[in-house]
Amino acid sequence: PSFSAGPPPPASATATYVAEKTRCKLFVGNLHSEIPRDRLSTVFGEWGRVVNVHVMTGKSKFGSACAFVEMATPTEAETALKAMHQKYEPRIGSMTAPITVTYFQSQSSGKAA
Repeated sequence: PSFSAGPPPPASATATYVAEKTRCKLFVGNLHSEIPRDRLSTVFGEWGRVVNVHVMTGKSKFGSACAFVEMATPTEAETALKAMHQKYEPRIGSMTAPITVTYFQSQSSGKAA
C-alpha cells in the first residue's frame, strides 16, 4: 500500500517536537561545586524563561559541578548559550575555569535503523 496520500504520520510531528525540545536543553559545566538550583535559574533567567534546572551531584575531578538547564524556546537557549559560554561568571562558576555552555546531546539522537 502507498503511504504518500493523506497527512504525515504523527511520528514526524513528534520527531520535530523532540528536536525542538532538544535545542532548548543546555549542558552547563565548570559550575561552583555547591551551586544552588535557584541561582542557576536566576542567572539563566536573564536570557529567557527557565523551564527546568537539574544539577548533577557528584564531584568532577576538578571539583566543579555541572547542570542541565532547559529554556522555554530554542531561541532563548541559543541566546543564553552565546551569552554565557566560556565566560567567568562569579555567581555560578567555579572560577578556576570559564563555564561551558553547550547543547545537551541526547544519546538517542541518531536515526533508528
